[in-house]
Amino acid sequence: MNELILRNYEISKLSIDYPTVTNVVILGFLLIVSLLWTQKQSTRFLDRDQTDQLRGGSILLVIMTHLWQHVSAVEASPHLSGYGVSMFLFISGFALTSTLDKPTFTWSRFLSRRLRRMMVPYWALTVVWLIADYFLLHRTYALRDMMYTFAGINIRPISDIDYVRWYITWIIMWYFAFAASNRFLSNYGAMLSIFGFGIMLLVLRVMEAIPLVSHPIHMLTFPLGMLLATYRRNVTAWLYGRETRLLMVFGTASLVLLGSGLVLLGWETAENSKAVYTVFGGGAQLAWCVVFAMAVAALGRYGYVSTFLKSWGTVSYGAFLIHGPLLIKYNPIMGLFPGYAVVMSFLLFLAMVWVLAFFLHSFLDHMWKWLDTRSQSTERLRALETGDLNVRTVDGS
Repeated sequence: MNELILRNYEISKLSIDYPTVTNVVILGFLLIVSLLWTQKQSTRFLDRDQTDQLRGGSILLVIMTHLWQHVSAVEASPHLSGYGVSMFLFISGFALTSTLDKPTFTWSRFLSRRLRRMMVPYWALTVVWLIADYFLLHRTYALRDMMYTFAGINIRPISDIDYVRWYITWIIMWYFAFAASNRFLSNYGAMLSIFGFGIMLLVLRVMEAIPLVSHPIHMLTFPLGMLLATYRRNVTAWLYGRETRLLMVFGTASLVLLGSGLVLLGWETAENSKAVYTVFGGGAQLAWCVVFAMAVAALGRYGYVSTFLKSWGTVSYGAFLIHGPLLIKYNPIMGLFPGYAVVMSFLLFLAMVWVLAFFLHSFLDHMWKWLDTRSQSTERLRALETGDLNVRTVDGS
């Protein structure tokens, strides 16, 4: 691979002189753009517009985390590893519970939506990255490993194709656990069973009995999202209290700084301090989810939506699947600028990822609409031929 055009940061890392300053500058820039790039629009607490903003902020944090974990030679503070993933899992549990209609639930509809939204983009980009690895890195994988990854079972070495592949395995487990529990149990029974499933995974993760690379708190964020959806009104009233807002802002700032300090001191990996880091790091991630949701809700109370975050939220899944290989294995941007200009190069990289994710999202959206239109036309024709005039299309016509 031509190092002058595409840089591979798997082995040779990028030297950044002032990582913490650089990290803060990037975070500050994204925050300012998020607040200034807005539009007037009324929203409700955690409706689609607000959750899209939360997804947008989360994917930006995920990409920044991978900059410091896989590209930079040194870590930066504040350490935000796992914060975006926690929010993604939290929103997934919340959204599935909020939109669940048990009387009309069918496995075929549930699986069809998951295949369309999650697996088809995942399969398409898996093919792209396997081809890129072969031609650019001269890297091949065993047939068994490729069969595993296409089935959504991602363990090393196949999980290193894009370094976020483990999340696909993780979310597939939650989706099936959610569908099975809600298919056969009451709402409260399903929620308890999901919490039980998360606790079981947490125990197995702590015992290192299963090859999960995520933070232990990720075993609880999905069921916590379900809990919020179930008690949405009560939680909303409590969070809008002035004292609660101040407490949460102070608490999350303290936990984030403490978690970053523990990482810089090496407590994340030291055997005698992993438990302390796990507790405070997990608390920081939960506090982040709450405060970020409150911040977006507060913006909505004043009648505004962050267009910047919402645009990222719309293409967040595509950006999630695209950014890893381009950032880490064949980076076309970062090598064009010296190390001290990493802020500029990273922002350009973000712009490139958004454009690619937008085209992927638009292409798939148009493809599904075209297929739905063809399906509706076929149903109409069959109805005319058989005389069944009661056939309805997707739009109810």
